[in-house]
Amino acid sequence: LPVTENSDLPAHYGMRHRAALGITEQSDAIAVIVSEETGNISMAVDGEIYANLSSDELEKHLTKLL
Repeated sequence: LPVTENSDLPAHYGMRHRAALGITEQSDAIAVIVSEETGNISMAVDGEIYANLSSDELEKHLTKLL
């Protein structure tokens, strides 16, 4: 996947987050990211990341977008 070129992204975001942002910058995709280490849920849309979502928050975002 294309990796974001955004240099303002915090260092704690790994390759999974960078790839999710990259694909949403270049397409109309919505990417859901689950941290392997913490289990935290994030979502990327239009090159923006929404971090530390609960499952209910994720569902609300996805319902609104779809």
